[in-house]
Amino acid sequence: MKNKALDYTLILKLLIPMMLLLLLACYQLAFKKTWESYREYSLLKQQGQGTDRLSVSPIYTLARIQKVDELYLRFHVDTLAWKNTLWNNAAGLAQQHACMIHAYPPVKMLSYEQQQFYRQTIGFSGEFTSLLQLLRELSYLKNIGMLSGITYVKRPREKQLLLNVELLALPDKD
Repeated sequence: MKNKALDYTLILKLLIPMMLLLLLACYQLAFKKTWESYREYSLLKQQGQGTDRLSVSPIYTLARIQKVDELYLRFHVDTLAWKNTLWNNAAGLAQQHACMIHAYPPVKMLSYEQQQFYRQTIGFSGEFTSLLQLLRELSYLKNIGMLSGITYVKRPREKQLLLNVELLALPDKD
């Protein structure tokens, strides 16, 4: 091979494997996903052809039922471990937000028609912004029940604010 001269035979020999690698990469990155999306679209289109006569799509109804069930199950609690779990979560959040727990009375059992509920009250004390952050994080925890009542109390000549939180929970029937 001469200086500054290109060997075209080597380039021609490597051209076919490079093209095969390029085609394989294009298939993996673009064509395969496009083909799968098209197959899924055609399958969904076939399933939905008879739904034009319906007022509500069954797929939409099933998705909605699933979301409501998720929300409903969020308030189911294990009756044996609920108070302990609630205490651990509340104490951790209180410590994280520089608040204190000042009241944790026993759990009360409530009945409405044939449904039974558990009601737990927790009292926190701290600064207003800390209590708001604590309440926000407490509302997103799962399996602790539903926030049913919130009361702020400001006593005269005190910097600390009192927050009373009431939680309702549905006992698991399992």
